[in-house]
Amino acid sequence: MYLTQNDLIKFQIENNNNINTKKVLKEIITEDVDSQFKKDMQLGIEYYSLKHKILEHDFRTYYIDKKALINERKSDNKIINGYHRLLVDQKADYMAGKSISIVTDDEDFSKQINSLLGKKFNNILYTLVVGSSNAGTVYLHPFINQFGKFDYIKIDGSEIIPIYDTQFSKILIGIIRYYQIEIKRTIDGKSILRYKAEVWDSEKTTFYAEDDDGDFILDSDYPINPRPYWYSYNTAFPNQKKAFSWGRVPFIEFPNDDLKMSDLILTKTLIDDYDFQVSDMSNKLIDIAKYVWILKGYQGTDLGEFVKNLESFGAIKVKESGSVDNKVGDLPYEAHDSYLNRLEDNIYIFGRGVNMRSDKFGNSPSGVALRFMYSLLDLKANSTIIKYSLGLQEFAWFFTDFINRENQKKYDPQSVDFIFNKSMILNEKEMADIAVESKGVISDRTILANHPWVKNPAQEEEWLKEEKQNIIF
Repeated sequence: MYLTQNDLIKFQIENNNNINTKKVLKEIITEDVDSQFKKDMQLGIEYYSLKHKILEHDFRTYYIDKKALINERKSDNKIINGYHRLLVDQKADYMAGKSISIVTDDEDFSKQINSLLGKKFNNILYTLVVGSSNAGTVYLHPFINQFGKFDYIKIDGSEIIPIYDTQFSKILIGIIRYYQIEIKRTIDGKSILRYKAEVWDSEKTTFYAEDDDGDFILDSDYPINPRPYWYSYNTAFPNQKKAFSWGRVPFIEFPNDDLKMSDLILTKTLIDDYDFQVSDMSNKLIDIAKYVWILKGYQGTDLGEFVKNLESFGAIKVKESGSVDNKVGDLPYEAHDSYLNRLEDNIYIFGRGVNMRSDKFGNSPSGVALRFMYSLLDLKANSTIIKYSLGLQEFAWFFTDFINRENQKKYDPQSVDFIFNKSMILNEKEMADIAVESKGVISDRTILANHPWVKNPAQEEEWLKEEKQNIIF
């Protein structure tokens, strides 16, 4: 039997002690920061922010005998093609562009859920999709805010180290969250970055801060440390407060897929090549005016004078038997364009997106053609939705627990369903015609839910009822 670093933290959490905590945290965080998993996370975020590899390339550099030299006259344009951002935004718009439906069999429970989560939930869900698509995984953190209200925020996966009970059962028993802050040194007033860390278990949070030696000590910014998740106050006795906890770790993971892999991994080399090819061609087109000049019988003293005369006067003097000619290499436009088109097709195929180019999309595609165009994006979204459904069910436990505490109820979180209303460009006339033809064949509720003009089927039903009640016979 042997103990891993996570086993040591697990031992600390389960036994409520501080066995070499500062050394353990330092080792774990250092190892996690340097891990390939976290580096891949950061890479996806960088490409979404249009910080591509092409920015590191210098097109002016050439090599002679393995020695790097710079040609200052050569162009150095770096053109970024934001395919990764486009594909991620497509996925987020498709999955969470429309408000997710949260439904239960109990109408009162449904109203309380929608009132509790508010419009903020749709925005958070969208950022979760973007976050996990870029970084491979992201977390939702429910908490009770300073006003005693239920609240929740997104936490980047790069800040989280999950702790499970064993390697295989994957029951979450703790979370280490770490992040950097900027502080000023008291000695010289210079700003430096220091880590802060939080260790969460099912009952409490312990806060740590990095000291001058890189070790982690209890954070003096928190007078109660460790502390429970929240307190309740009795208005009759304001000095008395009662500590509460969830009884489970309040962090919910939303992975992108089984491997927690960024969407960038499948397209990065293709995007890098596309950036290079477009940038390289752009520089060649700019430099095409910079001919190689062939001089015969030139009367000047040096080449510098030749360039000056050419740029200043547009003319130069040569001997009677002399001549001036220029040479420039041919650019393979057709082969270049064909290669770029193939690269672009592969980016959309392996990135599982929808190519909206007019020659691909057509003027007015039918429903069958549209569904075919969206098939890869739909497959990608569905695999993520499966993972998100598990996370949302876990989230339901937290907000149901809060509602039950506040209202002395016993609502069942398992009765909550989350329905993703995927967004797809539709042929509206075709959909409207189908809706009319379906009258009497399927329920009016289903027709409303699929009509292209209806954004909220439940609200539309209410409006129809009101219109019927207002009819005067």
